Amino acid sequence: MEERLKKMGSAPEGFLVQEMVKGGVELLLGVTQDPTFGAVVACGFGGTLTQLVKDVSVKLTPLTQRDVDELIESLKLYPILTGYRDGVQYDTKSVKDVIARIGALVEEVPQILEMDIR
Repeated sequence: MEERLKKMGSAPEGFLVQEMVKGGVELLLGVTQDPTFGAVVACGFGGTLTQLVKDVSVKLTPLTQRDVDELIESLKLYPILTGYRDGVQYDTKSVKDVIARIGALVEEVPQILEMDIR
């Protein structure tokens, strides 16, 4: 990776590697640029559930708070995040914060053509 970055003109000073969190629920957040509509933000369940359930929602930027709420709350599997059947309640407030920040980032930096966070 370091060599690739150097060839592209960006010499990194180092890398930060963190251990992956165990357990939890994997989500995906992403952005793509549509030639007609501009930035499109996607939210869904990640990992094997991405292909199995195909539970993804999308919104155009700029995102309002209502858009952010709908992106995650409209997912079919959203109840899993809120403690379905006495399950774990996940921090959906922080997920919404990240969605809002991604929406703001791609509005501020339109050069971002694509982004995937899992």
